[in-house]
Amino acid sequence: MEGHFGQQYRDRFDSFMRTYLTVRTGVIPREDEVYVAFKRLVLLMPSISPEEPHRMETVASDLQEQAEYFACIAVRTLIIPPVNSHINPRGNEPDFPE
Repeated sequence: MEGHFGQQYRDRFDSFMRTYLTVRTGVIPREDEVYVAFKRLVLLMPSISPEEPHRMETVASDLQEQAEYFACIAVRTLIIPPVNSHINPRGNEPDFPE
């Protein structure tokens, strides 16, 4: 997640966690209760079977994915390719009828 937030990691992480918990639980946690709310979310996750990934692996993967989305919005790290990059991928000049 540090890679997504860059130099703003310290400033953005708490905001990200509150947003993440709000999306996942539907309740906005108080700033001083973010850790408790996160712990509650993880502990309330349903038990998984032995062939599925461990609960923490699932949470870590979800956090990573959501951090990327959050960074695109809050930190604006989204890299948008040039608009016309898909139009002429081979670099050939187009043929125009005469």
